[in-house]
Amino acid sequence: MASNITHIHGTQLFHFWFEKSKISFKKNRRQTGIDELLHALQFARKIKYYSGFEKSVSLFWKYIDHASSTQRMEYQNIFEGAVDL
Repeated sequence: MASNITHIHGTQLFHFWFEKSKISFKKNRRQTGIDELLHALQFARKIKYYSGFEKSVSLFWKYIDHASSTQRMEYQNIFEGAVDL
């Protein structure tokens, strides 16, 4: 992920991935939806978009039972990085 993402560009990318994940969940493509949600979560964290971060965490927990161990580890790494901010 580029390190020079502006806040506006970052929020656009966040919304793109977040909405894409919701569409995937509606189509029962849960693994894809979780991957897309993790992208959204990364952007929200990177640009310190707190409301987006909270929405992503909430949606992730709704589908956590469908997350692979790799996806759970990625979520944990993103979340732990956010705590260090």
